[in-house]
Amino acid sequence: MPLTFNCPLNSVSFGQVSTALLREAYKRNEDTLVALIGDKPDLRSQETDAEFFKWIEAAFLNFSRKHQRDRSTLRLWHLNGSLNWVSNNQALMSFYELDSPTEVEVNIAKNNNKLILTSKFACEAFKDKGVNAHYVPLGFDASNFKFLDKKYNDDGRIVFNLSGKFEFRKHHAKVMSAWGKKYGNNKKYLLQCAVFNPFLDPKKNNAMI
Repeated sequence: MPLTFNCPLNSVSFGQVSTALLREAYKRNEDTLVALIGDKPDLRSQETDAEFFKWIEAAFLNFSRKHQRDRSTLRLWHLNGSLNWVSNNQALMSFYELDSPTEVEVNIAKNNNKLILTSKFACEAFKDKGVNAHYVPLGFDASNFKFLDKKYNDDGRIVFNLSGKFEFRKHHAKVMSAWGKKYGNNKKYLLQCAVFNPFLDPKKNNAMI
């Protein structure tokens, strides 16, 4: 099925999901165009795959030449910022972390033909507001996550994991501070962090942590 992806391609969450979806379209040899959100594709976080990268570049460059409004579009982006359309038939895939959508969020969702969410709870919350919402669980990205038959620790330590792009709204700093006060200097516990924010320079990342 001819499909245009309206999405970012970068090293953070939306970009990673976009890349995974495009990789699947590539494997299936789908007729694909890419309407990029952002300045240019950034695939530096991906293992080099020359043919796949070339395919993405062609899909990106061909968008302005070949896209028509009767071609279906899958937009992968935030709800706020999605009150615009590349096609007459547009599905919006997004992620929702709260318990009750606002009037603005409901209006944006209703202005897309379909809303795709990866949370059953969020999906039901939007359905209750009359939105054509569908639940689609995120797939496993086998290109970036692989099982390693390796034992990392054998001393019985308890490991906490804190992940996600470092942001004030996610309270990473508060979590790390609270964890340090409770478990700091206790070798029975370990905090593992993957919170780098690529939109900030390394000095700012280190200063915040």
